[in-house]
Amino acid sequence: MPKRPTTFLSDRTKAPAREPAFLVGVALHSAPDSWSLASSLDELEALADTAGLAVGGRTTQQLGTPHGGTLIGSGKVEETKLAAHDAGAEVVLFDHELTPRQQRNLESALEVKVIDRTALILDVFAQHARTREGMLQVELAQYEYRLPRLTRMWTHLARQSGGRAGGATGGVGSLAIDMLARLGYEVVALTGKESQADYLKGLGAKEVKLRSSIDLTQIKPLDKATWAGAVDNLGGEMLAWLASTMAIGAPLAAVGLAASMNLNTTVAPFILRGVSLLGVDSVNCLMAQRQAVWQRLATDMRPRHLAQLTRTIPFDDLPRVFDDFIQARVRGRIVVDMAA
Repeated sequence: MPKRPTTFLSDRTKAPAREPAFLVGVALHSAPDSWSLASSLDELEALADTAGLAVGGRTTQQLGTPHGGTLIGSGKVEETKLAAHDAGAEVVLFDHELTPRQQRNLESALEVKVIDRTALILDVFAQHARTREGMLQVELAQYEYRLPRLTRMWTHLARQSGGRAGGATGGVGSLAIDMLARLGYEVVALTGKESQADYLKGLGAKEVKLRSSIDLTQIKPLDKATWAGAVDNLGGEMLAWLASTMAIGAPLAAVGLAASMNLNTTVAPFILRGVSLLGVDSVNCLMAQRQAVWQRLATDMRPRHLAQLTRTIPFDDLPRVFDDFIQARVRGRIVVDMAA
């Protein structure tokens, strides 16, 4: 049986507590509806319940015409923000189709996830699709809905879905976690060293996953779209698995081959989800580009935990750490002081 399409709501594969939600209903005088606003919200609440949400409140507004930027008026936006916060809501559901611009503006103003009735219905279909044809039809409908909402949405997607760093305890992985967390992204660190979970969380990882929790023997051409971006220094099967789980339009940076230099995957993530596979070049990179990178590293991307992820040793002690490298006991970066 193929993997079910991804949903617009949180991942419930581990059966967590029901996600709290708040409903917003809008009645437009310019588009009268024979169905009452209360009845429409009742149906929306039933759909939310089917999707695994727990509705904690609702609000409505009568409008002559919709507000272009937020659908509802600015006063109602502030009222909804306070009411949703008091209800502990993590998602606000609008009983009216939202434009991509309205959704972005509302999420920024309400500071929670915002979806409309169309997205909720697609979410319900995604959770209950059983046949291969049904799953593909739902995923296609989701793509058509999402595509106009992807413009300028990298930051939003990364905070919603998560960025990922593979080979997390190494120098590249540790720095990636530190810098991305500083920029405000939700970072998931993937490691083979359970003992290093506290270290990775100390660098800014919101979640630490063990590589042993992933079945790399059953990699699908397209799996659940999970990651808004990823940095991988392992290569091989891990890189192939990552490619299959990237979100629409997500970048995947391959920066190492610690596990393997081979890559056995399909073109599906690249031609169906628009995933970008990015390489790295530290040899032929032009000086102007290097200087631009160095400027970022000295300002907004400056690592905050250099002391935790670096260790300085004198040159004479270098042979003593070779075995640590071979046994994969090194974390972060080792700096060799040639003058010591």
